[in-house]
Amino acid sequence: MKRNLYIIALLTFAATAFTGCSHDYNYDGEYDVPGYFSGSDPRNNLVYFSTNTVDYTNSFVGDLLFSEAEHTFMLQATINRNLTKATKVQVAYAKDAPLLATTYKDYQVATDADFTLTNGGAFEIGTETTQIQIPVTVKNMGKFTKPTVIPVRITPSDEALKSPKSSRDYAYIVIKQEELWTVYAGSSDITVNLEGTNNKYIGEDDVTVWFTVAKAFTGKGKVGLERDNSLFKSDGTTKLAPEGISAVEKQDAEG
Repeated sequence: MKRNLYIIALLTFAATAFTGCSHDYNYDGEYDVPGYFSGSDPRNNLVYFSTNTVDYTNSFVGDLLFSEAEHTFMLQATINRNLTKATKVQVAYAKDAPLLATTYKDYQVATDADFTLTNGGAFEIGTETTQIQIPVTVKNMGKFTKPTVIPVRITPSDEALKSPKSSRDYAYIVIKQEELWTVYAGSSDITVNLEGTNNKYIGEDDVTVWFTVAKAFTGKGKVGLERDNSLFKSDGTTKLAPEGISAVEKQDAEG
């Protein structure tokens, strides 16, 4: 009887030991990689941008900026391992960002002089930190009149967060443009005639043109009218007027 109990106890111990060394089915074995949190993906870096694209619409009224002249974007970085001591990461301009050659190949690329980073881009990560917010302040927004991208990269400052891959260590701030103004004539029908010599208007030739925006314009600038012959499309019978706009002064847009 004692012999049988001993064998059963031995088998039970062996089974327990085997179970303790077996795979943890709470996460995919593909991601069971030393250094990473359980369940995290080693195809990401140990520190990486979890939000690697930030979109922004720059509003204009003609060539006058309707949006704020300076804007701070928040990028979020994620840490994929437990740290035994505090460490730092460095965020910097990345002219070698891979998507510049593909997704953003037709975009204007901003320079490192177009934005600023807190503490020169150096950010400290504590032992209990799993995410950090990284503010990127873009200046002179009025210069971005074409689709523009600002590429940045995050890298560890020491071995604590060094990764074998570089799959998600880049982020892109994408700035696009939109027009917020409309122009319409204050008359539904404008009719003018030319006298026989075809070089002088007779009859009513004045019209009010309204320039409207969605809200009060806070910047400084002027708006006015100018002749643009490229807009004229003849139907075979109409002709382009020989005279242009005259006696039109530009108006202050502020307010």
